[in-house]
Amino acid sequence: MAAVAFSFIQEVRNDRNTRTIKAENDNKISEKDRTNADKRGSSPGKEKPKLRQARSRSNSANRKKIDLRARYWSYLFDNLKRAVDEIYTTCETDESVMECQEVIMMLDQCRNDFQSLIDRIQLHAAFEKADSKDRFVT
Repeated sequence: MAAVAFSFIQEVRNDRNTRTIKAENDNKISEKDRTNADKRGSSPGKEKPKLRQARSRSNSANRKKIDLRARYWSYLFDNLKRAVDEIYTTCETDESVMECQEVIMMLDQCRNDFQSLIDRIQLHAAFEKADSKDRFVT
């Protein structure tokens, strides 16, 4: 579970870095266009300003959603890690084998819950892909 979350957060961070580099390159290209346009006596970006604005608005909104989602996941996993660390420290301080076993049982139940969620999501996806006549109705 933590490995999946870590890989998701890494993908989001890589995507954010890629977008930053792309934006820097776009700015460099825009500066070159302005310089070349000044030399030619025309103005850059007048060819399709509405299309460019629409794209940048949708890209900006999409980036904000991705960044917000990544921050939310990071927040949740930081809290989870902090809680597990506190429980570990408490079990270690109390030197209680019984508390450790309770934590293991709780984590196993959480794992089972997430596995059931995965199965349900896959079943739902298979149901949506199936033809209406092939769908099992209860």
